[in-house]
Amino acid sequence: MPNAEIAEKLSLSTKTVEKYRSDLLHKTGARNTANLVMYCIKNDLIDV
Repeated sequence: MPNAEIAEKLSLSTKTVEKYRSDLLHKTGARNTANLVMYCIKNDLIDV
């Protein structure tokens, strides 16, 4: 989902969403959003 769409749904600015995503990538060591999703699934942070 694009940052702009996430921002709109959560009533946040696009820059805030970009910062949050960047922080999550850094904290998890993920290289991209796909790796971040895989990390979350493996660590039971999200259900699929």
